[in-house]
Amino acid sequence: MNTQPLRRQRIVFSILFLMGANLLLGGSYGARQDAWISLFIALVLLLLWGFLLARLSILRPGEDIFDLLELLPSPLRKTVSFVLILFCFGQAAVTIRTYAGFARMVSLQNTDLFFLTAMFCLAAVFFLRRDHVMMCRFSYAVAIPVFFIVLLIFALLVPMFRGELLYPIAYNNTKQIALSVTENLSFPFGNAFLLFGLLYEKDAAGKTCGSWFLSILGAGALSLLILFQNLLLLGGDLAENLNFPYNFSTSLVNVADFFSRLEVFASMFFFLSAVARSSYCLMLAGKGMESLFSVNRRSLAYPLGFLLCGYCLIMFENTNTVFNYLEIFPMLAIPLQFILPFILWMLAEGRKRKESRRISSKSCKSLQK
Repeated sequence: MNTQPLRRQRIVFSILFLMGANLLLGGSYGARQDAWISLFIALVLLLLWGFLLARLSILRPGEDIFDLLELLPSPLRKTVSFVLILFCFGQAAVTIRTYAGFARMVSLQNTDLFFLTAMFCLAAVFFLRRDHVMMCRFSYAVAIPVFFIVLLIFALLVPMFRGELLYPIAYNNTKQIALSVTENLSFPFGNAFLLFGLLYEKDAAGKTCGSWFLSILGAGALSLLILFQNLLLLGGDLAENLNFPYNFSTSLVNVADFFSRLEVFASMFFFLSAVARSSYCLMLAGKGMESLFSVNRRSLAYPLGFLLCGYCLIMFENTNTVFNYLEIFPMLAIPLQFILPFILWMLAEGRKRKESRRISSKSCKSLQK
């Protein structure tokens, strides 16, 4: 069986997933005109972190984050599983609520927010009742036009770029650069750890595939492209004060009547990409509940969908509450995104060494006999 098409679909989905809200937000603008420095540093750190992710996925091939928790002692495993379920569920809610608010602002102003949220949740339920293969195929079909539109918009706006908006560079802003690095790492790039089981390395003829690094590099390149577009058109000060700076910069494209509202056309594909990302997070939450409570995740699809819809509408009263949540998000996310995988890696290495010593001792005994 040829696994290359599925691997390619998984990598494309992972690029889309790691780009996260950068399609709308373009990254963190706390460092203003130096936002690109923060994003670049975050990507370098994520590439370095990718070596640990790849090593862990080689040690435990094909296992997702909830399978990896088997390395933890039982009481701690249940606690961490519950926290991860809430984290994945919250990620799905943030994605849906952000894009529902964006949809209402850009192209569906007269549509009730409940209807938009319910449509996103129903789509997530649809994928939860199936498997990740269908989700990857769907996201692959969506991602190609998304990537093309991002590149097309950037190319059309190049003549309008103003390089002076990037100056002064690193002017009395070191602390903000560091804070923006933390924000970019926590959301969306830190979510790379959620891709365990989807991206995994295989030893084949002494070589390993570079799925992790292709996904990180692809997401990083597109995120930098979007960020530079916003900075070179709007400047750091204006981009920081806009909820959706990428939509605002895209609206400046006006090469013909057909393209006069290109941001509306682009938003349709952005909505579909949000369906894939929120569905994957809900799928992980369902997998966690399946492992924790020994129930079939497909039977939980509709209850989780209703719960997700209610959570989005009650917890996030408006779009500003989502952004307020994202300000404290790094404090909640970094322990799960970086500290937990590091602990799991050490435990996996320790178990690997024990197994190697056990095999060696058995081999020595058989030779003695």
